[in-house]
Amino acid sequence: ELYNTSTSALDLSGWTLEDTGADTVVLSPTAPLVLGPGDYLVLGPEADTTLNGNTPVDWAYGLGWYLSNSADEIVLSAADGTEIFNLAYDIQAGTTFNVIPGVSTLLTGSVTDSAGALDLDNWCASDGLSGVFGDGDQGSPGAANANCQADNDGDGFSASVDCNDSDSSSYPNAPEVCDNEDNDCDGDTDEGTSCYDDDGDGQTEDDGDCDDGDPTTYTGATEICDGVSNDCDTEIDEDVDPPCGTDNDGDGVTVDDGDCDDTNDTINPSATEVCDGFDNDCDGDIDEDSVCSDDDGDGYTENAGDCNDNDATINPGATEVVDSVDNDCDGLIDEVAGTDCDFSETEPNDTAILADTISGNGLVCGTINSDTQPTDSDYYEVSLGDWTYLTLDIDTTGSSSLDTFLSLYDDTDDLIIYNDDDPAGGTTDSHLDIILIDGGDYRIKVEDYFEADDPTFSYVMSVDAEEICDVPESSTNNDNFGNAGVLQLTPGDTACGIIDNGLIFFDDDYFSLAVDAGDQVIFDILAIEGSTSGLDCQLTLFDTDGTSILQKNEPSGNVDPYFQYTFNTAGTYYINIESDGLLFNTEGPYLLETSLVGAGSP
Repeated sequence: ELYNTSTSALDLSGWTLEDTGADTVVLSPTAPLVLGPGDYLVLGPEADTTLNGNTPVDWAYGLGWYLSNSADEIVLSAADGTEIFNLAYDIQAGTTFNVIPGVSTLLTGSVTDSAGALDLDNWCASDGLSGVFGDGDQGSPGAANANCQADNDGDGFSASVDCNDSDSSSYPNAPEVCDNEDNDCDGDTDEGTSCYDDDGDGQTEDDGDCDDGDPTTYTGATEICDGVSNDCDTEIDEDVDPPCGTDNDGDGVTVDDGDCDDTNDTINPSATEVCDGFDNDCDGDIDEDSVCSDDDGDGYTENAGDCNDNDATINPGATEVVDSVDNDCDGLIDEVAGTDCDFSETEPNDTAILADTISGNGLVCGTINSDTQPTDSDYYEVSLGDWTYLTLDIDTTGSSSLDTFLSLYDDTDDLIIYNDDDPAGGTTDSHLDIILIDGGDYRIKVEDYFEADDPTFSYVMSVDAEEICDVPESSTNNDNFGNAGVLQLTPGDTACGIIDNGLIFFDDDYFSLAVDAGDQVIFDILAIEGSTSGLDCQLTLFDTDGTSILQKNEPSGNVDPYFQYTFNTAGTYYINIESDGLLFNTEGPYLLETSLVGAGSP
């Protein structure tokens, strides 16, 4: 931190920071680096606050110069080489210039001149003088320093950091000695000394503990086979019954080799840990990594049904969520109300370009308003063939307050159809039925009608796609009997096509039909779900000679032409679909269903 004590602004461009060794850095900013009178400038190796303890740095000098925590020099020179400031410190020399990790060493705030700054007695640790800054260090970068407090015991640390400023043997990082005092100011007394019981066995080194890091070793301890003088009498493994080196349980491992219970042949360093309350593998842990150990802390062990004891969100009592995982360990993945799903959504899928790809049939499970995607929508992409009857149905069983909104888009993201409330009576479920004439990629969107950001709901969407056209109209002309032969129907088939222009019978579609004598066949033009077809259709049946037998353009219990006919003679007949001649310019798609209700004989 640099402070301008003058009454003029200083351009620090070209100034140098160095020590008497090899460290040096030249302040070379891309723009003038101006320090105004009475202003502060914070320098540091990194400008990125995530790398420097959240300290705002006015100019980063890189890694060419740094200060040691033990002994170093600070030499500041102007661009012309004039030395402005030179401070050398060495905490090992017993000066009052001291360093505490995580705490800035500051020049007392009452000193604002270079001469006073060169007096190491005017420096102290900022602990207790300045608040916590950034990621936990203490100091006041870019602001005036606090005033150092007095060092009453002369140990180089002021009362702000010295835990006992009346005892010169107590200060931060001082050597701990046996005097019943906290010498190093870490909150503990006599730790690490011969009068401190480090291993908690009741004896200190001064009391005769020959290994104060091992609680099994102290004066009077029982000798065991471990290659150590447990009772601190300098003899090793003496007077052990049975003698060390004997494999008493016959498991092939002796106490000398690490058998921690040589009376049980299921216990040795090579044994497998099992659920029995013993340390079978002699590693110091009991029942770890076994089916009775609750490794993830969720209250369930493997032998209690936890199917993944490394994940606390997975256990028999967990709630199933849509994440391609069996959360409740019932053998089903992403089930909702007991339903086993064929596909589970994968976030993120809240835009068309991120849509999950699904097949045309099955159960799809998803989650709306997940923790990672509040107010989210779920997109799915499905590839369908020509003349596909698509049914989509949302089931929100178990989350009835989720009001779903279901939409269908084509591959250019144009909206085709949508639904909010299932016509079957559900006000929160959604349902779509549509016949898609053109094959291709379609996108399904599921969302919350209210666009809430909580809570999280799961849903099941059934997808049923069926190609319903057995005999589509020819891509070439089928406007006459001559081309109808290749479009042959068998009773029970469904034909389909599009009447392009209905002006005075301009477009006709002919299909042939092979029947046996006595066949009774129903001909029915079906409504096309989801279509805006304006076709007013007329059906005409022709015999094998091309003579008109029957013509219908008025509905009979249906909104489109329908009739039943009994064929007395076997052969090939023809059925014609066209626009009703009584109405001009009607056009659109159609489905012709043929049904055999009574079979004759060949």
